[in-house]
Amino acid sequence: MRDAGYGIFVKEVTLFSDESVQYYITEGTGDTRQITQSCIDYVQSQGTERNLSRYGRLSLIIEAERMHDRETLVRALEDYLKNDHLSRKLFNPIT
Repeated sequence: MRDAGYGIFVKEVTLFSDESVQYYITEGTGDTRQITQSCIDYVQSQGTERNLSRYGRLSLIIEAERMHDRETLVRALEDYLKNDHLSRKLFNPIT
């Protein structure tokens, strides 16, 4: 985990639509550790809200496929592919 400062450690996890992650928060000194919190976080279906990040678009594709919403699925796939193509054309890797 990355130390964000002042002894606070953070970890970023990518979750797609309806996925979950279970985690534990521990505190301790020396060799002693104690679980102070246990949580399960999950991403709910976004409904009408749209996250325009790459992962948000993938979640929308997964959700549309699960719901058998062909119109939204096709539109989301086209949108994803257009943005992927534009990103590859506009931003070249630094070598």
